[in-house]
Amino acid sequence: MKIKHFGLLLVLGLFPIFIACNNDDDSGEINLTSDEIVSFLKGKWVVSGELRYSNAENGENFINHYKGTIEFDDNHKFAFSVIEGNKYGGSICLEKKIVDDYYGYSLLKKDKKSFIVFTNGSSNFEIVSLKKNSFRLVLNKDKFVDNKKVEHIYMTMDSN
Repeated sequence: MKIKHFGLLLVLGLFPIFIACNNDDDSGEINLTSDEIVSFLKGKWVVSGELRYSNAENGENFINHYKGTIEFDDNHKFAFSVIEGNKYGGSICLEKKIVDDYYGYSLLKKDKKSFIVFTNGSSNFEIVSLKKNSFRLVLNKDKFVDNKKVEHIYMTMDSN
């Protein structure tokens, strides 16, 4: 009896260690090197997500759901396209203003978080989770003019 209880206590005691070692916990910290991130991303992915946009200056507000594809190579180039859903919302185009592949992508680490930077540094998607067969990216961006928020963009990109 005592041995069974000790074994159960040992398993329960080690459980938090197994949970803490996961690469995509809720802390937002991805413990992968840049080379590992590039390696995990490489290939063509079917993605879906949501785009929310609001502009206080012109009154635009919308929510857009989309499906698409994104393909990453190991030279920091990618191709993104919307295949279902509306890629336009007012003055914003998902494929051009937010995820324009003209400049490729780079990786950024800041405050123990990892980001994929699209469109020459203007769109920083946080890598919320990344595994060899799935990822979740989130863009949460505000634009300020004279210390007043005039624009907000929120976008998710989930691999399917």
